[in-house]
Amino acid sequence: MTTVVVLVYHMLSALWLLILVHLVMGLLLRVRVLNYERPSVRGAWNGLSGMLDPLYRPLRRVLPGHGRVDLAPVATLFFVLGVQAMFLLAGAARLL
Repeated sequence: MTTVVVLVYHMLSALWLLILVHLVMGLLLRVRVLNYERPSVRGAWNGLSGMLDPLYRPLRRVLPGHGRVDLAPVATLFFVLGVQAMFLLAGAARLL
């Protein structure tokens, strides 16, 4: 059982990192530090968006729109951190 908890914890860590990269990349695109016209930037952005938009979609329906600011990645980041903390506590409780 603890192996499953550790595996899910590490998968959530990887998801957290992908969301963080997507969030930072979105900010850099918005302030024009990154150029969307470059094929590598476009490919990375489209790949990350394709993976993460299904996670953001339910939150975008619930969260109010704030113009150009998208709060769904931040809310998803906090949600993943909460689930990760629950798995960490479950693993620690299993060891005691």
